[in-house]
Amino acid sequence: MFSPRERGRILGFVGAAYAVAAVGGPLVGGLLADGAGWRWVFAIYPPLGAVAFVVLARTLHLPRPRVTAPLDYAGATALSVAVAGIVLCCLDPSARWAAIGVAGVVAWALTAGRAADQILPLRLFRDRGFAVPVAISFLIGFALFGTVTYLPAAFQVATGVTATQAGLLLTALMAGVLVTTVGSGALITATGRYRGYPIAGTAMAATGLVLLSVYAAAAATVAVVGILLLIGLGVGLVMQVMALVAQNSVAYRDLGTATSTVTFLRQIGASVGVAMVGGLIGWRMTDLHDYADAAASAFGIVAPLVGIAFVFALLIPARPLRTTAFVKESSLASSPRSARSAAPTSPVPAARAPTSAS
Repeated sequence: MFSPRERGRILGFVGAAYAVAAVGGPLVGGLLADGAGWRWVFAIYPPLGAVAFVVLARTLHLPRPRVTAPLDYAGATALSVAVAGIVLCCLDPSARWAAIGVAGVVAWALTAGRAADQILPLRLFRDRGFAVPVAISFLIGFALFGTVTYLPAAFQVATGVTATQAGLLLTALMAGVLVTTVGSGALITATGRYRGYPIAGTAMAATGLVLLSVYAAAAATVAVVGILLLIGLGVGLVMQVMALVAQNSVAYRDLGTATSTVTFLRQIGASVGVAMVGGLIGWRMTDLHDYADAAASAFGIVAPLVGIAFVFALLIPARPLRTTAFVKESSLASSPRSARSAAPTSPVPAARAPTSAS
């Protein structure tokens, strides 16, 4: 509905809402754990899902595609099996889960060539404008959730505070994400430039994770709050920009695939990160009192992954952002008269990847 140029501002708000949910969840969970009990955490999901369903049904009205290819059920199933096996193998390394993951990958590769509309076309990975944001999204999801999931418990053990008080720590991270997500989105819309934000953001997040590994177990509340603010500022410069870069690099027919792949790999990174960081903490922990030290060590291991994301960010191509939405381009293409009158401002066909500014 929005052109890539305007989408920077829109994705800023989307990223802000995502950050509030991702970081606010542990805070609400802490309140419930201190009050009604931790089992009530799961009671939140049904009403939230119902609200989301009603809002989407009443407000989201998109044009239906004229021609649709059959859904790639085989590819979707194979990819689901592959992801489940990989995540379970990270949580419990064994030949069984590894075999399931490998079998899923092989099945997905075999079905990919036969599907009329692949659920994840491998040809998209030939373009750095798509492949690099997907890789960065995976690493950021790994680092963010691998840290956020265990930090409140580590701080609670180290200082003896309640679950609610420990969860409040994450508001500093959330504040940082809000500021830079909304701010960078507005600046991208105003200037049309995006490449510098993920480079700076990954550098800030990697630095913050290194510092967190030093201070997380030291019960230095002020230091931890400042470090989380730094991490949040960094993550906010990266997270939604990756979706924008991928969307700007693909053709209209691949727009849904590009958007979902960035989100999908971020969530897979989060799942793998939670599993692996939890495994590292369990491996290094001998008793409850060592939990904070074990968590701090695990955070230090996560930091180099964000360093790799920084290197990937240097490879992001700097391409002009289109100023026309795909929906508008499609309507112009269907009307020859309108297309002729709008040709000077919309030269990019809807059916190919945009590589120049409108």
